[in-house]
Amino acid sequence: NLVVAGVLDGEISQVRSLAD
Repeated sequence: NLVVAGVLDGEISQVRSLAD
C-alpha cells in the first residue's frame, strides 16, 4: 500500500530529524 508506505516514510523522516 503506497499510502501506508508514504506515511511510514514521513514518520521515519521525522524520527531522523529528532534524533539528529
